[in-house]
Amino acid sequence: MVTPFPEAKTADTAEMGAAAAATGGSLGAALLPTGKESTAPASSDAEAFRQLAEAALAAHARGEAGPQEPHLLIRILQKAGSYASFSPMILVAVIPDIRVAALVAACVAVFNFLVATALRWRGVLKVWPKTFDLVNIAIYVVAMAASFTHPDFTRLWMPVWTSGLTGLYFLASLLVRRPFTVELAKESAPEWMWGNAAFYAMNFWISLAHPFK
Repeated sequence: MVTPFPEAKTADTAEMGAAAAATGGSLGAALLPTGKESTAPASSDAEAFRQLAEAALAAHARGEAGPQEPHLLIRILQKAGSYASFSPMILVAVIPDIRVAALVAACVAVFNFLVATALRWRGVLKVWPKTFDLVNIAIYVVAMAASFTHPDFTRLWMPVWTSGLTGLYFLASLLVRRPFTVELAKESAPEWMWGNAAFYAMNFWISLAHPFK
């Protein structure tokens, strides 16, 4: 019987890790989470990717590498939940009236959180609450209040400081070794990947690149 994780794949993954280490340096250990999710600290990205390949082999041996595909609707909801967190920031950028933009963004931020709560209760979402959703509520509720109390200031500066605060959150998530994309990625990644350094390494680079897109 042909295994979906032959030894050659492990070597290929290790080579990918070596390439990542050559371009990114020894990030594996540096960005490992400090909590109990970190099970086997890696000295480099190459080692982190090697550990990920070993974890995949172990999961396959336990029968966890190929779980049953969730229902299409659940997959759509999980994917939509990953992108919904960015919607308040997009709305502020495209709605010309600053008061309307702040009001709509705040309402959407709260709505996203309530929907995520319902989906978590139904077992659709794996991670709740998402820090990004809570940060959005804080930023855009304050922005909504400021748009009515200080309209002139808000009209000039709201897009700047709301984006700036969101950017600070992105940066802080990297500094505390919890890249903000990790919570989003966990919705589609199997749980045996969550404690691996390569999982955090990939999300580190995604989180780092996002503000510059």
